[in-house]
Amino acid sequence: MKPACYVLLISYCLVILNSCKTEIDNPLPVADFSYTQPNLSAPSTVTFINKSINAEKYSWDFGDHTISAEGNPKHTYIAGGTYTVTLIAMGQAGTASSIRIITVLEKDSGQYFIQVKKIIQDNCMACHSSAGIFSGRPTAFDTDIEIVTAHSSIKAAIADPATPTNKRMPEGNILSPSDIDIIIKWFDKGGKSTD
Repeated sequence: MKPACYVLLISYCLVILNSCKTEIDNPLPVADFSYTQPNLSAPSTVTFINKSINAEKYSWDFGDHTISAEGNPKHTYIAGGTYTVTLIAMGQAGTASSIRIITVLEKDSGQYFIQVKKIIQDNCMACHSSAGIFSGRPTAFDTDIEIVTAHSSIKAAIADPATPTNKRMPEGNILSPSDIDIIIKWFDKGGKSTD
């Protein structure tokens, strides 16, 4: 092989090695976030928790024509609706995005079942034993039918005003007064999935 070919081959190898080093030094960003939404009805203030990695700058689009560049913003949705929230995470090696859908109910819409289901999903991980034993608290609620079928048990175990010591789900954690109020309103309307 001619010396010029060796020089060209070595130069090519150095370029490849240098580009690999750049990817290691500057990894691509990964965009990710979660959120908490204590109140499902408008106005609803949502706290966004940024879980992105390898990023220095952020751009949020809350789906209602408002934006933010904060790392962990809070945003209040004034009207009910379905909102597509987009986070763009920007780093030295590029950008990445993550999308979540947020539903905000109209104020006093009467859509109590949707709210009750979210309360159970958010708070009922320890409401039952692994065998599903009732023990004065609701059993596992994996489907709408299970929630509707046990609506009397839900009210009695979680939100019965006659027994304030039972106002907890999971055991030891007291629900907020607004969550208890939603459960009672749902029960009073008949405890159906259409309520």
